[in-house]
Parts: sequence; structure tokens; C-alpha cells
Amino acid sequence: MPKVSEDRLMERRDQILQAAARCFAQEGFHATSMAEIIAESGLSAGSVYRYYKSKDELIAAIVERYMSSLIADFMHSNQNSADPAEAIASAIKLLSERIDDGTEPFSRMLPQILSEVMRNPTAREQAQKVYGALLDFFAEIVRRAQARGNLRADLDPVGASRVMLSLGQGFILQKMILQEQVQPEVYAHTVRRLFSSPDMYHYKHPV
Repeated sequence: MPKVSEDRLMERRDQILQAAARCFAQEGFHATSMAEIIAESGLSAGSVYRYYKSKDELIAAIVERYMSSLIADFMHSNQNSADPAEAIASAIKLLSERIDDGTEPFSRMLPQILSEVMRNPTAREQAQKVYGALLDFFAEIVRRAQARGNLRADLDPVGASRVMLSLGQGFILQKMILQEQVQPEVYAHTVRRLFSSPDMYHYKHPV
């Protein structure tokens, strides 16, 4: 029997994950059956179960895929940042764009992803890895700002990184619940003010 190439294996995994994402986005994690995912993928049951033994494994892979993609995009655009406020503002902009993008399954799965990590140990482990990398990234931004004298030296970078993460998570929660009442520009500006001296920024409320 010919050996399947690694590229082909990756293509099949991606095909299954894309099918699962479409199903999950439409019906939710728990209302979607493996049979529906298999039908959506266009593959046989044996092919799907070869890569993912259960729906929980698929959910964990979805969590890792979409969270990693989001955070990788953020890190790439802020790789040399030494300004915690601007980094958070950049995250708010990216999150807002993803949440508002109705064609992207992530925008409809995000509430489920955030709750699923509390129930699914495998998904939680994946989320912890991704969050761990993001927290390290935030802490390094804080250290750069301190080295340049732009942030108080006695601020704990690890503690600050967790607060920065909370600001992003808080935006997600408010955006999903309050929707158009939450203005990303106002939120980001407020973050800048919190991290700055009183006269550093002058702001005109968006029309």
C-alpha cells in the first residue's frame, strides 16, 4: 500500500477541520454530530476517524487552530513593539475585525471556544499553550518599555501581561454581549490613556 505523503496528510486534516468549523459555527459544538461533520467533509467515516478519534479531539484542534491563527497574526504585527498600550490597541482592532467578519467561522465560534476550554481538558491544554505564548509576548513588550524608560521600573512584567490579556478578553466579552454599543476606537483610546501620562494623548470622540 503506497505511503501517504505528509502534505497529503495535512491536506486531509485541514479538510476535516474546515468541515468541522463550518458545522460548529452553524449548529454549535454540542448540537453537531460526528456524522454531520463526516458528511460535510465528503470523506468516509474511516478517513475522518483516522485523524480524529472523537468530537472532543476535533474541538480541541479547532480551539488550537483558530486561537493560534489569531495570536500569530497579532504577534507578527507587534513583533518589535515596546508600547503596551499600542499593543493592546492593535489587539482590539484585530479582535473587532474578526468578530465582525460574518464569513469567518471563528467569529461565530468564539463564544463557544471560550466556554469549551472550561469543559474539555484537551481543549483547555491547547488554550493554555497559546495563552502562555501570548503572556510571554506581552511581558516582553513591558520589559522593552521599561528598558526605554516609558513604563515604571517597579511594574512586574508577568503581572502586567495578565492585565493586558484581561483587557483583550474583556473587550471580546463586551463586544459579544453589547455589540454595537462597544466602540473599539473608544476602548483602545481609553487603554492608551490608562498607560500614559495625562497630557500624552489628545483625543476627539469619533463622530
